[in-house]
Amino acid sequence: MTAIWAEEAKAEGVRFLSLDPGDMDTPLHALAVPDADLAILKRPEDAAAEIFAALAQALPRAASVAPATVP
Repeated sequence: MTAIWAEEAKAEGVRFLSLDPGDMDTPLHALAVPDADLAILKRPEDAAAEIFAALAQALPRAASVAPATVP
């Protein structure tokens, strides 16, 4: 879907980025999958850092982005 939207909006200079953080160690995931292996679940703060890095990489080189701090 993202590729289709990107192709359709390319002429207007609109770009799309699709990200999937995967399964994370969150209370909601624990409720949904109580027997999940916690050793393979990603920490939310790690997923946030990966998303930020992907966004920073996708921005035009002239853009400046200050890293966010996660409490």
